[in-house]
Amino acid sequence: MNLDETVDVVQNVVKFQTEKGEEKYLLGLRTKDGFWESQRSQEESCSNNNRQGCWEFFGGKLEDGEKVKQAAIRELNEETDLELSEKNFLDYREGKTYRSSKDEKYQLNPVLIEIEESKASEMSEKGLSREHKDFEWIDLLDFYNYETLGQYQALENLGISNGDVALAVARKNSEYLILKRSEKTSSSGLWNFPGGRIEKSDAPNSISEGNADDKVEEEGIKEATLRELEEETDLEGEIVERGEPYISSGELGYWRVYPFLVEVEWDVSLNSEHSDFNWIQTGQLKNLETLGTSQAVENQGLAK
Repeated sequence: MNLDETVDVVQNVVKFQTEKGEEKYLLGLRTKDGFWESQRSQEESCSNNNRQGCWEFFGGKLEDGEKVKQAAIRELNEETDLELSEKNFLDYREGKTYRSSKDEKYQLNPVLIEIEESKASEMSEKGLSREHKDFEWIDLLDFYNYETLGQYQALENLGISNGDVALAVARKNSEYLILKRSEKTSSSGLWNFPGGRIEKSDAPNSISEGNADDKVEEEGIKEATLRELEEETDLEGEIVERGEPYISSGELGYWRVYPFLVEVEWDVSLNSEHSDFNWIQTGQLKNLETLGTSQAVENQGLAK
């Protein structure tokens, strides 16, 4: 790639906090312009749950001599009716730049902008530019209900998401292994499936951002899943299915989770991270305090 052809793009991650302390993030539904169609040709479709088009964080190209913050404000005011200026910012920070997985000539500059809920409520569909036809303020836990073109990386580069987790939904004789976190760990006393952080050495990129090396990435994440299962339970197993990724939150913040269904046969021996375990039917999860574990079951199609 010729770096002289680099095109800088600002990626606005705009959020507000409700009176109850809930965080809401802004996504726009892109119209079927030339860019959208060129990306769509590389995908089977870009629709999810009857939403036509691709969802994205608002943003656009930097103009000559323009700073990232200047571009962020200009793009938001061109594409929405928020009418923002720096005085409206409760928080502003810039994240690490990264190359688009769809076209490496685009260098994305993610920025976080926090505004008041009252300011966010001024936004309207009528105030959108022709680049977008709808918008929603979403809970990050619902992020994967919206089909996007490589938007997750902005969350990680801004420190909103802490990284990726491999999760083993271990099954034996039609029952599933659930572990109780010990007092030595965060979220002690809560139940979860075996799993742990995916290191960069396991998978340098994410398998959901449309990279060319998806098969290599998935193999690395599978290895991490089996490694974490063995470290925490002394179990070995065979991966039989991968569920859809999702975002989960806990005591240490947001994480993206990759759930895998693993068939196992042997007895459990816990390490120090957990104090107890049980083999259960998936319907019993609702009776336990968990770390969003039920989402892994739903994404495997195992919920009953």
